Amino acid sequence: MHRGLRTIAMSLPSDPSRGPEELTDVKQSMIYCGLCLEFCPSTSFGALKPNGKNICDKHPPPKLDTKGRYCRKCDEILCVTEFPLGQRRFICKRHSWNDKGKVAKEKLLKANPWKKELARLYSLSYSDCKFFGQSRIGLTQTEIAKLFMGLITPPLGARERQDKTDSEFNRIQAFSFAVLPLHPEEVLSKRNAALVRRADRIKLLCYMKKRDWETYNVMIMRLAVAFT
Repeated sequence: MHRGLRTIAMSLPSDPSRGPEELTDVKQSMIYCGLCLEFCPSTSFGALKPNGKNICDKHPPPKLDTKGRYCRKCDEILCVTEFPLGQRRFICKRHSWNDKGKVAKEKLLKANPWKKELARLYSLSYSDCKFFGQSRIGLTQTEIAKLFMGLITPPLGARERQDKTDSEFNRIQAFSFAVLPLHPEEVLSKRNAALVRRADRIKLLCYMKKRDWETYNVMIMRLAVAFT
């Protein structure tokens, strides 16, 4: 039997024209109402069931949050746009990322050093875009990996090539590369990217701090290991 469901016998008149003395016993289901705190006829239940509770029609339907929602981690009301889409949750995007997404990403990068290096290069390129007066970059990690073609073969999981890949990857880490725009006035993208060594990156960014565009254009052509 359903939880909170009770069947009782009630006496109802079989025909109103015959008078109240002639009664017929019938069975009717009763459901417990979470707000009335008592059993009510099942025919009076047509509303939604918030938090798993049955609410009879005597009470107004529950109001869904359209503007704000409580976050258990922040301990305050936030806009619903700050919460992940899909199933209704009470943990905002920021805390959901810190609790689950961040851990999953770190686990993935730890298992794949090549992806970890690409993620580091992407993050470094994003932080460098402010030196060029830009707020974004148009380069993905896959496109950054293509700049290393000829310098390293990305790990493909083949056991016979693992030793060779590890030695190539260690060589890449030893040089510590960075990605900068070939033309500083344009956004960093797959058609405007140059691979330089980490020490050379500092020199080139110094030119950009001084707004010496001409020297930057000359030096990056000399120092670039690869470019598009």
